[in-house]
Amino acid sequence: MSEKDIPSPTFFEEEPSEESNLIYIVIGIIVLGLLYFYFSSSGFPINEKDPIKAIEITHQTCPVMGGKTTLSTCVQYPPLNKGFIVSVCCEQCVSTLQSSFNKGDGEYTIKEENGMNILYHNSTPKQVTPLCNEKNMKLVTDLVKTKVLSN
Repeated sequence: MSEKDIPSPTFFEEEPSEESNLIYIVIGIIVLGLLYFYFSSSGFPINEKDPIKAIEITHQTCPVMGGKTTLSTCVQYPPLNKGFIVSVCCEQCVSTLQSSFNKGDGEYTIKEENGMNILYHNSTPKQVTPLCNEKNMKLVTDLVKTKVLSN
């Protein structure tokens, strides 16, 4: 058998038509759209118009370990020289946050976005962090049923 007799593997028996090219373009656009949607939706309600609802949703999960929160407390964020309320699963997580803030290592940061203060782990948003005061602490603990951890 000579090399000329062996068929080469191809997807197309003939030249692609304009119709098949259009189908491939549409499929490509759909795949890109799905990929964009998948990677752009982090599950974080940063676009939530109601900050109370955003606090309620984000304070359910510990920003350090990812478990269910049981404690709410104030942490001091030196770059802004302000205190913010965070909810965590344990006292060790409070220490982790405060240590990162004090060192300024950038692992945990708080940035203002859309009128809300957002706690980030690296570049991933974790919690909406209201300013630390008695009224806000009561709001958070009532919403997420956590206990206040006194520092």
